[in-house]
Amino acid sequence: ERRQRYDNVPYGTAFEKLTALSYPEGHPYHHTPIGSMADLDAATLEDARAFFRTYYAPNNAVLSVVGDIDPEQTLAWIEKYFGS
Repeated sequence: ERRQRYDNVPYGTAFEKLTALSYPEGHPYHHTPIGSMADLDAATLEDARAFFRTYYAPNNAVLSVVGDIDPEQTLAWIEKYFGS
């Protein structure tokens, strides 16, 4: 992902540097979300598993429904397929 989005495109390094210059250290936008190669190289399989368990959970999900729908039927389906 990092190589595809930042390392293998002509503007990738410029985007990272511009972002770092635009926001001060400590600001959430100072670093790109994917992290640096040093961060990725240092991550272990257990780090990835812990991240997945923490953030890829139902309480972090958002379901958006758009279109010409019947709200009552849609809520019933949401409860059926996503309710606890």
